Amino acid sequence: MPNRILAIDPGTRCGWARLDGAQVESGVWDFSGPQSWGAKWSDFHARLMGKTTALQAQTIVCEDQTRIRGRYALLCWGWQVMVMALAAQQHMELLVVNPATLKKWATGKGGASKAEMIAAACDRYGEWVTDDNEADSLLLLAYAREQGGKP
Repeated sequence: MPNRILAIDPGTRCGWARLDGAQVESGVWDFSGPQSWGAKWSDFHARLMGKTTALQAQTIVCEDQTRIRGRYALLCWGWQVMVMALAAQQHMELLVVNPATLKKWATGKGGASKAEMIAAACDRYGEWVTDDNEADSLLLLAYAREQGGKP
């Protein structure tokens, strides 16, 4: 089982979680400001590279953004492409997880609410989970651990 995993839940409030041995760290990057999409992508790339380099990740897991539609779809797809490209460049295992798959795995329901996902993350990691983005990244991390880092 891999012991260095980076989990990303791409979005304007991007949840991230990392596992280094037994130590788990998580948070949220906020890209909801008025900057251009190019600036948001650049900021995301810099943060992603920083976390990956510091961790020397073996596996990266990302929530699938291809079903997103609407105004921010292209922005989210861009973030997912960056994660996928980084995994290829760094020779990391890559898992891209459908949101319904993650919800069913975490709660038993493919259509689980944000509150149910937060509760599932709190059950695994404690009451310090701040929002649904951080919860999703932590659950992605747990999912990747259970899968053994293999797609």
